[in-house]
Amino acid sequence: MKRLAVLGAMKVSLCLKDRVGDEIFEKFSSITSNDITTEELTEGEDLILSKEELMDDPQGENIYRLVKLCKYPLVVSLLELMALKLTQPRSAEVIDIVSPGNERGVTLLSAARVTGFTGSIDEAIGFLKEAKEVADFLFAKSDDLTKPFFDVPYFIDEYVLGYLSLANTMDSAFSEFGGRFDRSEDPGFLFGMEEEADSLARKIAAVNENPNEFVTAIVSGEKESGRYSVVKHAAKQLDIDLIYVEYDYLSTTIEPKELIRRIVRSSVLENRALVIRGVSKERDTAFFIDRIVYHYKMHSELPLFVLSEPAVKLIPSISSLVISLKIPKTDAVCLALWNGYLPDKYKDHAEALASKMRLNAGQVKRVTDAIKTADATGEPVDERMICRFCYDVLDDGRYDNIKRVEPGFTINDLKIDDHNRSVLMDVCSQVELRRKVYDGWNLKKR
Repeated sequence: MKRLAVLGAMKVSLCLKDRVGDEIFEKFSSITSNDITTEELTEGEDLILSKEELMDDPQGENIYRLVKLCKYPLVVSLLELMALKLTQPRSAEVIDIVSPGNERGVTLLSAARVTGFTGSIDEAIGFLKEAKEVADFLFAKSDDLTKPFFDVPYFIDEYVLGYLSLANTMDSAFSEFGGRFDRSEDPGFLFGMEEEADSLARKIAAVNENPNEFVTAIVSGEKESGRYSVVKHAAKQLDIDLIYVEYDYLSTTIEPKELIRRIVRSSVLENRALVIRGVSKERDTAFFIDRIVYHYKMHSELPLFVLSEPAVKLIPSISSLVISLKIPKTDAVCLALWNGYLPDKYKDHAEALASKMRLNAGQVKRVTDAIKTADATGEPVDERMICRFCYDVLDDGRYDNIKRVEPGFTINDLKIDDHNRSVLMDVCSQVELRRKVYDGWNLKKR
């Protein structure tokens, strides 16, 4: 941040030179200097913003990436002035002298002035509009609609400030509904779907050989079917990091355009491929995906991943090469999931469970978690109990009409004769003792 502020101070000093008296330089001597020359500014920029200088430390690497994304010298100056204002609060007064009437805000016009532009607004309107598009993407700005766009103050928001200071925090706009995956992490289990992950990675790698091609990878499958696991394994093979956001949050937010900007900005600044997870409906989806593709392909060369349910048909209308992958639900995958997740002592049940219970990856994992919990409490676990766990995790609605009956009376409340009461008690005893008889006394096989 200080590197950028130093360059901002140098540009302000050079802009004010020959325009104001010595008293201004004396008043703001901690910020400005009347001795700055164009040659010194050029040398300072070459030194401070050089790749060799910045890539020596992680903080410098982030500065270098942000400066490269600024694209235009005017936007770089905007960033430097904002950094100067953050580190030197009194600099707001000096910036106001550079471009009066902006309530001491850092604007595109003030950035243009310190970059060396001295002409009229009409002469500058073209490159100011180009700079505006980049500045709007990278930085926050005032929502004052009464000002012309070149007089709207910009500022460094909390996320960019954290990015420059290596805080490594996600943007608060979607941090509760998003996350990251680093290529150095273990992507987790991928039982039975290794071929799909390999295929996805190969297809994307083939497209990446053409630097002018942008790819959207649509991975289709049931909820909890392992779509994100497949993407993580593919990302590890491609040597890229990921950042994801849940589609339900994105599609229900009050200001989707601003949220999309911040999501894509995080992806681009952190150099992570973007993953949109959990697309479960078609309504308005094309609008959101197209807007994301528009901003994303403008700033990133990494693939965009969209994880959708089978019923959702997605084809981005904005130019993009689409790679489609469907998560399989075959007998082989189902058996691989049970073999992979079941604890060793229960693997003998894998084939029977695979034939009876066609669960996806997330459901099988939850069943095995329930098995481990029951094991830990000493409760005997057999195939029948495992099937009961399976019914507990099924959420497709087929068992919605089955309701547990809670007891409201005891058997003594029944108005029956003694003989029938005795028969009923014998039936209850058989049900109560069935596990002891069949499993404990091992009479099931006799």
